[in-house]
Amino acid sequence: MKKGQVVKGKVVSLQFPNKGICEVADTDADGNVCVSKCVVKNVLPGQTVSIQIQKKRKGAYEGRVVELIEAAPNEVCSGCEHFGVCGGCNYQTLLYEEQLKIKGAQVEQLL
Repeated sequence: MKKGQVVKGKVVSLQFPNKGICEVADTDADGNVCVSKCVVKNVLPGQTVSIQIQKKRKGAYEGRVVELIEAAPNEVCSGCEHFGVCGGCNYQTLLYEEQLKIKGAQVEQLL
């Protein structure tokens, strides 16, 4: 993958603070398909997103979300008119039980 390239990926996990790990299928010079990891902010586990590659670091890529292709299966509508603008409630579109699981896992990972 190259800087500026737009690829499709599926979010498989989250890291603190609000960084999603996406699996992206890529082809190498020989035409073989390989799976690469890409770190993207402001995503939820299970989402399928279109990502623009911004940089490569230590064998992993960093990118930004261009488009949400498919929502996560446990995603719900946000009740806040400011959601997405203020940035205070990153997991608001998930059920409360899912939010607790994600936040609990992040605390365990940090400790």
